[in-house]
Amino acid sequence: MELRIAGVDKIYRGPVTALRGVSMTLHPGVIGLLGPNGAGKSTLMRIIATIAQPTAGAVYWNGVDTKRNPDKLRRVLGYLPQDFGVYPNLNPFEFLTFLAAAKGLDTKKSRRRIEELIDAVNLRGVATRPIGRFSGGMRQRVGIAQALLNDPELLIVDEPTVGLDPEERIRFRSMISELSGERVVILSTHIVSDVETTADEIALIARGCLLAYAPAKALVAEVAGKVWGVVLSDEDLAAIRRNYIIVSTTRRNGGVTARVVADGSPHPSAEQLAPTLEDAYMNRVLSYDGGSP
Repeated sequence: MELRIAGVDKIYRGPVTALRGVSMTLHPGVIGLLGPNGAGKSTLMRIIATIAQPTAGAVYWNGVDTKRNPDKLRRVLGYLPQDFGVYPNLNPFEFLTFLAAAKGLDTKKSRRRIEELIDAVNLRGVATRPIGRFSGGMRQRVGIAQALLNDPELLIVDEPTVGLDPEERIRFRSMISELSGERVVILSTHIVSDVETTADEIALIARGCLLAYAPAKALVAEVAGKVWGVVLSDEDLAAIRRNYIIVSTTRRNGGVTARVVADGSPHPSAEQLAPTLEDAYMNRVLSYDGGSP
């Protein structure tokens, strides 16, 4: 099972370049597509899902060009877009039954599958309640259920935790980990914590370019010995910001506590900290100048 993205470009009218030469090969497991808003993540997801076509390059599913033969991929695809629409007056059973029929799935098999999914996404207690009354997290669970109706080999979820509270976000990440198994799962997000503990591989994207594709540990290792914590005055903070990458700041009574990425100590009082994926992410994205990665 293999998804290969080969030199994909996407240029919109204007011209606006959304993707530039994106290439990577994906195998079963969770792949975290991580990048800031507007980086090109949703465009890439739409191209992979055969909803949009690349300006150049190609996407291959098990060696088959998805532009020439999209049905080969569509039959085994599950897709949860960022803007997932529902029929608010339908309950989960009715909604999933409708979508199963729209996808042409066998009625008896889909009925059993819907029962399994209702339990898998923990909706049994609200399965007869109209979806219009659901919280954001509950709607996302319905979205995951519809994406899994055909037991897909490729599952794409685009910015799935936007608007969810912390508890729902944690529950969603756990569900994605459990669902990965023998399938390719692409989790697209700008929230580092969504992929830090769930993804086998991380793809960093910014300004339409793939900056890195590697295990999280390898990316974190890039900033080992380069992460610092320091308490600063507002004046010192401004000077540090001009010369170094600041990952985060927290205001305290004694000043501003800053987390900084720098090759050497950025301040006499700075203390070295253990690196995280967020440090690696911010270092890669903020230091990228828009040229070749």
